[in-house]
Amino acid sequence: MLDYRRIAAELGRTPESTVFSIEDSDYGSGGWASFIEIRLARRGAEPEIRDGYQTTRYASVVVCRIAPLAALMKVVEAGWHWGRQG
Repeated sequence: MLDYRRIAAELGRTPESTVFSIEDSDYGSGGWASFIEIRLARRGAEPEIRDGYQTTRYASVVVCRIAPLAALMKVVEAGWHWGRQG
């Protein structure tokens, strides 16, 4: 079994990016389609505040738990509203 924290630490050592978060997912398949999503933000970039939402742009590296396989996904934005849940 891979140590995903070590993979994330290695990705976070690049001069261009830092690890924003690590998410665990299995798509409700009982683990058969399981993967870890390591979210990378541009190093030194600050989250933006827009309309009461804190927004962070990041790219994802998705690592499969079963096969030695990883994929770099497109850049997306994550937003959180202060004072709201969900």
